[in-house]
Amino acid sequence: MIDRSKSPHTQFPEQSRLPQVHETEVGKARLHLLGGAEEPACRLTLLFDGSYPELGNSAELGLLATQWPDATLNTDAATLARKLDNMGARVSMSVRPHMLGMDVAMLCRKSKDILSLVGEILSSPRFDERALEVSKVRAKTSLEISRRQMANVAMLNLGPLLFGKGHPLARQNEAADFDGVTVEKLVAMHRRIYTQSGCHSYLCGQLDEATVEATEALLKAIPDTAPAISPDIRPMRPKEPQTIISRHCEAVQSAIASGIPTISRQHPDYHALRLAVMALGGYFGSRLMSNIREKKGLTYGISALLLGDREGSHATITAQCDNGYAGRVVEEIRNEIKALADNPPSGDELERMRLHAVSDSLEALDTPFSIMKVIVSQYAVGMPDNYFQRQQEVIASIDSDTIGEMARRYLSADSLRISIAGNPG
Repeated sequence: MIDRSKSPHTQFPEQSRLPQVHETEVGKARLHLLGGAEEPACRLTLLFDGSYPELGNSAELGLLATQWPDATLNTDAATLARKLDNMGARVSMSVRPHMLGMDVAMLCRKSKDILSLVGEILSSPRFDERALEVSKVRAKTSLEISRRQMANVAMLNLGPLLFGKGHPLARQNEAADFDGVTVEKLVAMHRRIYTQSGCHSYLCGQLDEATVEATEALLKAIPDTAPAISPDIRPMRPKEPQTIISRHCEAVQSAIASGIPTISRQHPDYHALRLAVMALGGYFGSRLMSNIREKKGLTYGISALLLGDREGSHATITAQCDNGYAGRVVEEIRNEIKALADNPPSGDELERMRLHAVSDSLEALDTPFSIMKVIVSQYAVGMPDNYFQRQQEVIASIDSDTIGEMARRYLSADSLRISIAGNPG
């Protein structure tokens, strides 16, 4: 009989490591392989160096990602979509800082035919004038809708405070940016980015010889007509701590986005700082959630996160609340940052946070698909090779004094850059 009045026994698992991924060169492209999935499926991720920091037009890149998998010179859009759907494949594009991404989720038994179509998408895409105009309308409509959402507005306005005015990662698209995009520009941008030298590929799942051979054939067919685009890394140049308000009289609630520029992923304190930010607002039992949402009822939700880019890192705290509570929420955020330094988690609170951190990190090891996501992210954001192992070590050894030291050293309430969007009272 289970005694439900007592908490179950918990213990920390032994430290885990990311499994070894096989790496090989296919022409000038790099291929990473990880098998072992139980399901008869696999996923291919392709990253091509070059994005808006290097090429300067995020609107154009967004439209390229929208148009790229739509049709090819040999296959119209409807036929291409039907073929991929009938074979159980899903192709999606993404725009990241410094690279464009393509994900292909597919059934192993159909991988050869699917990757043949993917090769056609990559090598001979059809950019249709009419389809482009439709995409422009959709992009501008989506932009207009996002500008009405206070959480988006607050985050957009926080960007220049953290990265600096004019920084590529803080630039906001305007509707006019989409108007100047033409089919000719998309073709030229595609040819510049789509190069074997700038391709990094990651294949995972239930791998068989036919799937690996089809992937290698796809990579070999990528032309190498241009050199890889070198990343344009511009360090963050944050503005002085300040509070800005974007007032929208029609808003029924206010969104708060705040941030503190801090150390990079390469810094030896980064993982301990990440746990300090987690204790502050990174899980449901965190300080911000327990006090500001649960105890005082001032917000609909509040969270903190440490984000690391190649350009640098920053801790962010976001919340949404009634217009009349915005000032109090900011005050309480400052108070909780100070309290974390003066009275860091200990006892049961510390153990709960550690258990959350352990389960969160081990979730990445569930399947070859989740493992490969970590490996892709390591390249995308410039993580050190021992990042995951170091993360496990710090979680196992973290203590109250270390969290307090990280808060005092890197999370000063006086360093907050605050953006509020809505109609705060």
